[in-house]
Formats: sequence, C-alpha cells, structure tokens
Amino acid sequence: MKTFKIQIITPQGMVFDSDATYAVFPGQIGEFGVLPGHSSMLSLLAPGIIEITSEDNVKNAVAINWGYAALNEVGAIVLVDGAVAVAGSGAELTAAIEKAEALVKAATDSAYSIGAATSKLLALGK
Repeated sequence: MKTFKIQIITPQGMVFDSDATYAVFPGQIGEFGVLPGHSSMLSLLAPGIIEITSEDNVKNAVAINWGYAALNEVGAIVLVDGAVAVAGSGAELTAAIEKAEALVKAATDSAYSIGAATSKLLALGK
C-alpha cells in the first residue's frame, strides 16, 4: 500500500513523524483529505484535529491551534504554533484529550470548530 510522510512541527520540536495512507486536515475553509500522490499545495490550517491513518489502519490524532500545511506527492510538512498528540491509554489518553480540548478552545471561539474537535476526541477515548 502506498504511503506518504507526515511531519507535524511546533516551535518546541517535532510532535508527529510517521508514514500515513490517509490524513484529514482542518483547513481554514473546511476539512480536506490527503492521499499519497496528492498534488502540491499550501494551506492555512484552522484550530482542530489532524486525523492520520497509518498503513496498518491505526488511527492517530494531533490537535492543533493553527498553522500551515505544505503538501506534495510524497509528504506533508505541517508547521503549527501549538499541538498535542492524542495517544496512549487509560489516564494518559484522558489527560491528552483534556489538553487537546484546551488547546483548541483557547485558539477559537467558533462553536463549530470546538464541537467538531471535541466529538473527534471523544471518539478516540472510546
């Protein structure tokens, strides 16, 4: 199966660096999906959740407050001001979800953005 590289970077360092088969980004004017071989583009990202599916069908999520995604045929480099990787299990996952919700809420007053991010985060916790 074809994959592409996704790197999510904050001023503090790398938050996520892995291959993916599919990803959904919170674009400024709506969500957009990316597959391997995507045409080159640059997009402003809104507060929300980047959903990443790996080659073994594991779903990963990274909450962001805002940033830019540079996409090309082989990968995506995402530069963001703040990010929280939502991973782990039990108490660790619960803490990551709470931190991610706080990051998104601090970045926007849009009820839609907050609601969409919260529902995606709650789905991860199940």
